[in-house]
Amino acid sequence: MSVTIRSSRRVAALYRDHLTPPGRALLWALLAAGVLRMGALSPPLYAALASLAALLAVAILAGLPFRPRVHARRRLPGNPTAGKPWFYEVTVENRARFAARDLVLEELGMPAGLVAAPAAEPLPQLATGARAVFSLGLTAARRGAYELSALQAATLFPTGLVKPSRYLQTADRLVVHPRFDRLPDFRLPAGGRSDEGHRATHRDGSELAGLRDWREGDRPRDVHWGAYARSGRLVVRETADDGRPRVALALEGGSEGEHGEACFEIAVSKAAAIAEVLLRQGQALELVVAGDAAHRPTITGQGGLPPVLDLLAVARAGQGLDAALVEAEAQGVSLMILVLPHDRAVPDALVGGLEARGTATHTVRAEAP
Repeated sequence: MSVTIRSSRRVAALYRDHLTPPGRALLWALLAAGVLRMGALSPPLYAALASLAALLAVAILAGLPFRPRVHARRRLPGNPTAGKPWFYEVTVENRARFAARDLVLEELGMPAGLVAAPAAEPLPQLATGARAVFSLGLTAARRGAYELSALQAATLFPTGLVKPSRYLQTADRLVVHPRFDRLPDFRLPAGGRSDEGHRATHRDGSELAGLRDWREGDRPRDVHWGAYARSGRLVVRETADDGRPRVALALEGGSEGEHGEACFEIAVSKAAAIAEVLLRQGQALELVVAGDAAHRPTITGQGGLPPVLDLLAVARAGQGLDAALVEAEAQGVSLMILVLPHDRAVPDALVGGLEARGTATHTVRAEAP
């Protein structure tokens, strides 16, 4: 059974990737003539069948010497968003000793969930050593990480019936961001604000909130070298520049199964929308956690959003928050926003552990629109 499925897929790929629309029409005419010949062995039908078969064979053989010999490299502009058309460029260089004519370029073996945009018009000619830029497009049905593994460079020359081609192994990882609707604003609960009280002052004029262990992305100038000399541990000064809460965002995994995954997708979109509006409002996100993965944005404002969306893009339904990870990473965070699918209960143990450490929590349940 599996052999039959693989064979049928190979035939479908040959039909799709190596025949032009006129070539497909010729193949169907050949098959129709063959069916008719089975019922009547008349000379006219026999001649038509032989002529069509010969024409297709000549087209295949005539195109072999003209297969393009090119080098291609994709240029991916950022990340696509699920459900929205996205376009990118591919630079092609002709490395053959003759000009490439009627050149077409297509993605080969597109992963399930990605749909290629209609192919562009063929490039009439590309001289030896010359370069050209092709514009390709695709639409992703859903968020996630995909692999673009190969391109196909083909020519329609000389018959226009077949596409003599070469496979170009060029792999690129594509992370599709979740789709979300922008929120007009998001007000943080008053309980998440920093305590009003006396604080020490850092040499750059900001207020000191304490010391914590060094993390990747921290500035060298914030290292407390005196503490390092005493203990041998790298620690950094935490500051509270403007009295805003130190906010983190955590996404609870949904239930498994079709219904659970649908609920989780709504929660992912909600988490993305909250992250976007907080960064747009100038609120720094100290930490973003989804499942067993954590990210600490190092850029404030809208520039800090893509890495957050990268994390949310690969979050999996059915994978609950790692309580130990959240509690360990949330040191110094004053407010944790928990985004829950509407079919999941509040993780009381996690909430209790955070509040025992002095981190307030705010739960947002993602309801279906």
